[in-house]
Amino acid sequence: MNELEGIKAGDQVHVSGGWEPGTIARVERVTPSGRIVVNGMQYRADGRPCGAGAWRRSHLSPVTPDVMEEMERDRLVDDALRLWERIKPTRNDSVAMLKHFIEATRPIAELRESGSDRPQSGTLASRNDGPGP
Repeated sequence: MNELEGIKAGDQVHVSGGWEPGTIARVERVTPSGRIVVNGMQYRADGRPCGAGAWRRSHLSPVTPDVMEEMERDRLVDDALRLWERIKPTRNDSVAMLKHFIEATRPIAELRESGSDRPQSGTLASRNDGPGP
């Protein structure tokens, strides 16, 4: 069964391509031949693009919790890099900031490595990690 089988106009899909993390878009329509139209571009039922814009190598996939988590992670990394560039820390500031980041995130990494996704209550991770699954 195709992941996009049964998709209809108004449904949300993940449009990814190249080095970009992707976006969430709405299906404009599904043609009688089964082509899925998103942002004016047509895709086959397997998510591959067709027509003149196919060279862009974009791809459609269903919106899943994993897709949303990956997009959020990419957004947070981009935000962190932009902030780092804006503050242009000195060498000493950079070391102190990286030490703080490592200390703050180490419990999350250790928990995930042990097979648990949820930080212990009272830790920095439990206050900042947001709602869990």
